[in-house]
Amino acid sequence: MEASKCVDFLLNNEAKTSEKADYVFKYLDYQASILSSRIGLSKRKSRASAIRMLFDTLPESQKRMLLDIFDEIKTFTSHKRKAQAKETAKNLKGLKEGDSIVINNGYDEDVVIFLELKRTRFLCKYSDGRKFSVPVGLFIKKNENPSYSEV
Repeated sequence: MEASKCVDFLLNNEAKTSEKADYVFKYLDYQASILSSRIGLSKRKSRASAIRMLFDTLPESQKRMLLDIFDEIKTFTSHKRKAQAKETAKNLKGLKEGDSIVINNGYDEDVVIFLELKRTRFLCKYSDGRKFSVPVGLFIKKNENPSYSEV
């Protein structure tokens, strides 16, 4: 996926913000995978480099427009994340203390014990006794695996 093609799509006034967000995230993921595998950059640095490539394809007069589009995408995704967090919090309200749940831990999933729900976070405990306060957005599902023994 070329930077110029991505910029053309982002500057298209007929495209919806949700479509622009999906497109730019696909572009960033694609470029990050290439840059990290070829050059060995971290995902974060690869994404920053990919964003720089987008701006480098534009003349100075249009860079502000692209920056405004990124602000629009940031606002859109922020609202989307908040709505998803509220939905997840509703799912967590149905859990009881001691229920086994699965959470996202970066690129992995962990099975933990649910302790308590706060407004936008919940407390959980690992099998070794470590307790953490976790954002509700990291909740994946209730663990249905009977082989996991509660702590």
